[in-house]
Amino acid sequence: MYTDTAAIRSMFGALAERYDLFCRLVSLGMDRSWRRETVHDIQPGMRVLDVGTGTGDLAFEALRRLNGQGEVVGLDFSAPMLRLAREKGRRLGLGGKIRWVELPAWEIPFEDEPYDIVISGFVLRNLLKDIDRVLDGIFHALRPGGLIRFLDITEPDHAVMRWINQAYFRTIVRGWGKLCFGDSHPVDYLEDSIASFPRVIEFQSKLASHGFRNLGLKRFLGGTITLYEGVKY
Repeated sequence: MYTDTAAIRSMFGALAERYDLFCRLVSLGMDRSWRRETVHDIQPGMRVLDVGTGTGDLAFEALRRLNGQGEVVGLDFSAPMLRLAREKGRRLGLGGKIRWVELPAWEIPFEDEPYDIVISGFVLRNLLKDIDRVLDGIFHALRPGGLIRFLDITEPDHAVMRWINQAYFRTIVRGWGKLCFGDSHPVDYLEDSIASFPRVIEFQSKLASHGFRNLGLKRFLGGTITLYEGVKY
């Protein structure tokens, strides 16, 4: 598994052109509905930070919820990913309506004005080495009463679902990975990052230890995908 920050940045930069296609294929198109659920309680006028925005899909969903009132900032440390996000914004007619910031997540907070909500999609596993710094930064970047909504791939609790999930990764996901990226290394990394990250209940405890309250979960596909929710008090 990649643990070096430069190696992870380089890997995602190399995957950028095919990243969206890979996500659509392996999720059978369901990733769109999970992202919509992540932003469902964003209201016009909110200030939104998307951590690890990648090619911008979650940031664009947040922008739609704002209905022209508020601000979305998309943060990522990969220049190729952000370049594709900007291009996608132009194609969607949303160019210039999201502020893209090229910084690593552990440099949050990077400005003084607080956010109403911090969101992320399929990102936190990639920040394991720096997760405590990242969560501290997110906490301090939020206003009191601010929300967190973190979407990620997780290991199901039920043994049968874990077996099904592992079989799906070994066959379908690995096949799509080779087709999209030309080799199995990105899927190897994906599997390792899922296995290495704290289990769902453990991560909830970590969120609590960083000051977040009213913690909740929404789980999809038998626990394969989890949406973590919380509030800063």
